Amino acid sequence: MSNLSSQAQSLLEILIGEIEQERFSADRPEGFLGYGEVIEMMDLPEGAITGGTHGETLQRNGLDELGPWIKGHPRNLPAITGLIVSKETSTPGAGFFKLYNKKNDDYQWWLGEVARCLEFDWSLLESTPTKLPQGEPSRSMDTLERSLIEKVGYKNGFENVL
Repeated sequence: MSNLSSQAQSLLEILIGEIEQERFSADRPEGFLGYGEVIEMMDLPEGAITGGTHGETLQRNGLDELGPWIKGHPRNLPAITGLIVSKETSTPGAGFFKLYNKKNDDYQWWLGEVARCLEFDWSLLESTPTKLPQGEPSRSMDTLERSLIEKVGYKNGFENVL
């Protein structure tokens, strides 16, 4: 979580904490977190809550950063930001569906992601850095690794990398 801003990290921690407390049920979206509720839980500084809707405030304070980070994560994380909904509709905003290239009414996909969120072992994020620490170069494949891959004939789209 090291490359997330403090606001996005706080938002992720809130969502994971609520999952761990078993707050959610995939078949009860009315029990999901509302935008305003999350803002209160984040305890944002007064200057951070300026004009617009609760959803717009949350977008400016971590949601617009967290969504793409989750989507692009190498562990194929479930769409955890779908646990935040409009209390009027009990559904996420259009931006959530747009991020994942889904129609605004693709509720089957959304609730499938919710189910994945509830089953996912979020503790894996703590042991998986999202970027290399400063000063540590990335490592290329060594000769032994390359020969082992060639020996077993690994062909899963990586054959052009060798």
